[in-house]
Amino acid sequence: MRSARTVHGLLPLLLAAALPHAELRGQAPDPSPEAERAALRVLDGFEVRLFASEADGVHKPIQIRFGPDGRLWVAGSVVYPQLRPGEKPRDQVVVLEDTDRDGRADRSTVFADDLLMPTGLELGDGGLYVTSGSDLLHLRDTDGDGRADTREVVFRGFGTGDTHQTLNSFTWGPTGELMLSQGLHARSRVETPWGIVELMQAGMWRFWPGERRLEAFWSGAMGAHNPFGTVFDDWGQPFVFAGNGHGIYHLTPGLVATPHFLEQPSLWNQGRKFGGADFVGNSHWPDSHQGEVVAGAYLHNAVDRFRLHDEGAAGYRVERLPPLIESDHVGFRVVDVRFGPDGALYLCDWYNPVIGHYQASFRDPQRDRDRGRIWRVTARGRPTVDWRPLDRLPVAGLVATLASPERWNRQQAARVLAARPADTVAAAVRTHALPETDGRTRFELLSARATAGRLDPDLLAGAARDPLPEIRAFAARLIGQEAARPLRPLAPDRALAELARLADDPHPRVRLETVVACSRVPAAAAVEVAARVADHPVEPAIAYAFTQCVHALEPFWRPAADRGELRFEGQPGREALFSRAAGGEDAARRAAARLRRIGEVALDPDVLARLAATVAADGGTNELLTLLAPGSFRRGPVRETALQAAALRQAADASLRRNLRPGETAATGLRALLDDADPSLRAAAARLAGAWNVASLRTRVESMALDPDLDPETRNDALAGLAGFGDSPARDRLADVAASAAPSPVQANALALLARLDPVRTAPL
Repeated sequence: MRSARTVHGLLPLLLAAALPHAELRGQAPDPSPEAERAALRVLDGFEVRLFASEADGVHKPIQIRFGPDGRLWVAGSVVYPQLRPGEKPRDQVVVLEDTDRDGRADRSTVFADDLLMPTGLELGDGGLYVTSGSDLLHLRDTDGDGRADTREVVFRGFGTGDTHQTLNSFTWGPTGELMLSQGLHARSRVETPWGIVELMQAGMWRFWPGERRLEAFWSGAMGAHNPFGTVFDDWGQPFVFAGNGHGIYHLTPGLVATPHFLEQPSLWNQGRKFGGADFVGNSHWPDSHQGEVVAGAYLHNAVDRFRLHDEGAAGYRVERLPPLIESDHVGFRVVDVRFGPDGALYLCDWYNPVIGHYQASFRDPQRDRDRGRIWRVTARGRPTVDWRPLDRLPVAGLVATLASPERWNRQQAARVLAARPADTVAAAVRTHALPETDGRTRFELLSARATAGRLDPDLLAGAARDPLPEIRAFAARLIGQEAARPLRPLAPDRALAELARLADDPHPRVRLETVVACSRVPAAAAVEVAARVADHPVEPAIAYAFTQCVHALEPFWRPAADRGELRFEGQPGREALFSRAAGGEDAARRAAARLRRIGEVALDPDVLARLAATVAADGGTNELLTLLAPGSFRRGPVRETALQAAALRQAADASLRRNLRPGETAATGLRALLDDADPSLRAAAARLAGAWNVASLRTRVESMALDPDLDPETRNDALAGLAGFGDSPARDRLADVAASAAPSPVQANALALLARLDPVRTAPL
């Protein structure tokens, strides 16, 4: 629930609030780079040196990105967090070079100097994408003097509700998309050639430059409340690091465009706040560190390390490793990290003893407005990568570079190829796409074709049959994206034919990507194809994506459902998964109708549970009465009493929330359950009788609640039923139990139930 999450999120905020106050009470730290570096505790085997500082024009850096020529681009803001009255935007993007390759920047150029809080930048399309206030800009240097002389407003209308939550953390994806982040207090309404796109509160944007198409995900803060770092692994899976303490997310399940609010759980959350992230993938760092993720932990004056374990599931398991760097220097604030062409890790250190917006004045004298450092982390005693600029390589050389073992080389080659003629790139890729090519290179070549926009149905079909599940998962994503592109769509029937087979893939991540892909196919049949994943175990990530897929596709499947054309090939498991995801009265009616026909086929327990839960959550009186019938929970000769008891409890809780009380219409069915031989059914029936206000059964429920010889679980259900009646006599009986001399779980439950009904009466007890 959103409210529960909001309350849970107060603790990190309170902790964050306390830290700046503590800093303000103490003596300001020595601001020199030498003092800051001396305070760093670095993981054994690594060392840190200063690459650049305010002396080199690095002022309040927020995000860093390397270009294919090896230069480092730095966006910074000296006016952050707020312009003073009358102050004009004067923030900069600075380009740093290490011309003699000694590990220290020796040339600094101001590329642009009249920006407003540029919290995100990325090179591409012959220039630089950068945010400035509510605008996404594209800056170009057309005369070769190193300074931007043209400025194009790509989009305008991004929210600016809080300065650190404006458009930020730009990252190129593996199919030519630019990922952008937005924080909790931003509300965006952006006009595009394809219509107005909205993103209310925290979420993610996906921008396709070639089509000027913008997509929004996680609208309403379904995921991280301040996503501040997106990174793709070597197989194109996206991960988001949260700047507000919500942890680490696997973004793939959330890449379904729908306003239907459903909170996506994080992979890992221990309250740490991150800025930027990157994967280790170069020959300079030791073998034991390959594949790790490094992230700036600005709140804790640290640089954290993680390993994302791929254990054959749809999602991942996160292992936190000992930090790469820790410090007691409160100015050390790493808000972005990036590996460079030499294999070193570069840290974007915002440097500020004061970081809070609400806890300290915008004009606080200790709020630093000038300093900033870029640190360079290397592995001690290991040679750095011998690299060369990639921006002038011919297409054939760039395609060959896609097979490089160095992650930076592969990434930069892909970006340079994105700017070359698409047909030339596609032709060069085809000459390298040999069956014997290793899997990693097959992925990079497919990614290059996708970025160039030269994917044909046969190529996609081949990728969907690749022996590696990582590539099959990527193929599913590409099929969905191609089916959704307005300028060159893949025919829905062709797309669904491939996705139907991938929905039955043995690997869960392929099935996850298939569900997400189906959400993008504009056809009623897409929801039936997505539901094929119910033929396999439905992991939480798949269940999340499927629910959002159902809501995204509702404009297409709703008319078909009204005509009775949604059939799910007669598979009850698929229909049950759909009904649970669709929710609402229609879904409850479908689920109840299926329960009434249970005698036709023995349903699997999980299917039975999903159907019953749908009825309990959204059913009207007629549907809810289905849950009372013993026949609704039979599997051949087996009666699933535990499933029925669980459904009755779910119905009791949901009915109280919905204020739905069938009353005496349920008396006959509930009386039979109160006489059932199964104690769990008797207990659940007592709970439901009170929630539904069945007056004729009140005496029976009360006697169970007050019977000291019954087991505590049964009594607690009966007490909940008694509380469901809610009147003065019910409160008296609860008070009697709550006031009993001997403390017990039953007494505690009675207190809790009474507190909801009459907190004043409960307080003395």
